[in-house]
Amino acid sequence: MAANVLKAGYELVVYDIRREMGNNLEDAGAEWAASPMDVAARSEEVFSSLPGPPEVESVVLGDEGVFAGLSRGAGYIDTSTNAPSTMPNIAEIGTSSGFCVLDAPISGGVFGARDATLTVFVGGEKAHLDRFAPVLQSIGKNVVHMGPAGCGNVTKLVNNLIMFINFIGGCEGMAMGARAGIDPQSLLDVIKPSTGDSMILRRTMGLFLRGEQMCSATDLAVKDMRLAVELGKEIDDRRSLKRLYTAISERNVIRLSSKMRYYAVKCGAKVVTDNFLSVDSERLSRVQRTSKSLLHNPLKRGYRVRKIH
Repeated sequence: MAANVLKAGYELVVYDIRREMGNNLEDAGAEWAASPMDVAARSEEVFSSLPGPPEVESVVLGDEGVFAGLSRGAGYIDTSTNAPSTMPNIAEIGTSSGFCVLDAPISGGVFGARDATLTVFVGGEKAHLDRFAPVLQSIGKNVVHMGPAGCGNVTKLVNNLIMFINFIGGCEGMAMGARAGIDPQSLLDVIKPSTGDSMILRRTMGLFLRGEQMCSATDLAVKDMRLAVELGKEIDDRRSLKRLYTAISERNVIRLSSKMRYYAVKCGAKVVTDNFLSVDSERLSRVQRTSKSLLHNPLKRGYRVRKIH
């Protein structure tokens, strides 16, 4: 993203805790700064892209943070996947000092960042977005105002929640088809024009089948799901976000033999605690009795069985 800002003709000052991460930008004409405060003191618009809320708060509000160096009337734009409650607080502090603050998380992944085709979800004052739209358009082709401060982050978490559901469904479906004897590439090709298609399926499964890296970090994915769960708590959403997060972030395994572990779930089984996938004794007994046959016929009676090494 920073490289595309530079390519668009903007003067660029950069900082990272790992100096080597800015080498390519310096080679392209960017200047190196000593701290976030130094970046802010030398800039009219400051962008940050950080792992999560603690890092954002430290970089922005710390003693050598962005707000310590930013001039009145200058802008701060955070592109991180952040907690929706974080940015309204930062925006309030920034506004009281005369700064223009936007949360502008992005979607499109590494490839969208490289090609400047990202979608940018913007929260904050519309007038501030209008002012900074040109620089935002240097990193993304879809820049959309979603509402007041924090709304960009809400949109990103909803987007990522839907994306992860699609991703897990795609992985499970492709694995089931492959185990049933369908060629994975043929399966992907026929799903693309069908109702099971999604962007995340095409991208991740396509990369996987070509033996290429997906360029995604599991710890960041889990962090995003945790933030979505926390958002659900904040708005008193009683849907199954917590159970979904638990199922994704922990391996809930039923032991079916001493030699091998399988994940065998009868359709309709419910998660009753944070750590265990529970089925009644009759259903568990049935799973134990049929586990061997299910390995050879994973579609039998609606069971889903996966060997875990």
